[in-house]
Amino acid sequence: RVTYENPYDSAFEFAEGIYDAEHTVKPPDNVHFVGAIVPHHLTATTTIAAGIAMLQHEHPKKIVLLSPDHFDNCTKIVCTFLSNYKTFYGDVDADLKSVKDVRLSPLAEINAKLFKQEHGIYAVLPYIAKTFPGISVTPVVLSQKNSWKSHKEELVKLFDSIVDDDTLIIVS
Repeated sequence: RVTYENPYDSAFEFAEGIYDAEHTVKPPDNVHFVGAIVPHHLTATTTIAAGIAMLQHEHPKKIVLLSPDHFDNCTKIVCTFLSNYKTFYGDVDADLKSVKDVRLSPLAEINAKLFKQEHGIYAVLPYIAKTFPGISVTPVVLSQKNSWKSHKEELVKLFDSIVDDDTLIIVS
């Protein structure tokens, strides 16, 4: 396991979005969410925080965080890595079992280099840490250069192996 420091210099952008979301988002009590799609650019901090805040009444045991591979470093269709992330709102550990399950797929690879710079993961983790302290996250990056379309069934099986009723899916 490797620990990565948050690459952002200031907590201000994250705090601003969280403050706005805490004062404007009122998740409905009668709706069960299984996940959310949120941006991953810090120009949309309130939107990221609001998307995560809408999930606050859920009680997941883990989160699968999906991001595109912005720098074309994933040589297979899916990449993951067993790591710990330090954020302004606490540490987020990768889910050991899920990362191992992803690693077993022929569609996947472990890629430490990719996770050092992927803002689709880093920009969302502080909001997860704030809303779900202590939760484990399975970071998954999807390749933008390798087509998944001819592997749909295998990809569904892969995600089926790491997602259950106690898992939230956040797409960044």
